[in-house]
Amino acid sequence: MPYNNKALVDFKGKMFDTKLLFERFTQDVLLGLYDGFKLDGGIMNNCLLQPFINHRMDKIIIIALRDTFEVPEYIYKYYKEEDLFVFKPNFKINPEDTIRFEKDFCFDLFQKGYEMASKVEV
Repeated sequence: MPYNNKALVDFKGKMFDTKLLFERFTQDVLLGLYDGFKLDGGIMNNCLLQPFINHRMDKIIIIALRDTFEVPEYIYKYYKEEDLFVFKPNFKINPEDTIRFEKDFCFDLFQKGYEMASKVEV
């Protein structure tokens, strides 16, 4: 994430405040501090389904990073429920985990995802 303020983020998990970090980052974006940069769309809009409305697909596979994820109601105006495949973790993912890139942590996530996906027919 481009915003770097040690008062907000300690990657050892001691002082991580995702909400405050995103609020400040959003303010910086609105102020134009990142004009010209290609930013990750998930920072400002973490449910990027609009492209699938503009460009119709037969099926959509959604990989959620929260076990509480729900498909937004508006997508059902364009897709039937059986055309949406949602993979949600069956374990707790903390907000700071989405920016953890340690090899063992990522390997464990990939392994869990592979096991989940291998049980589903698309």
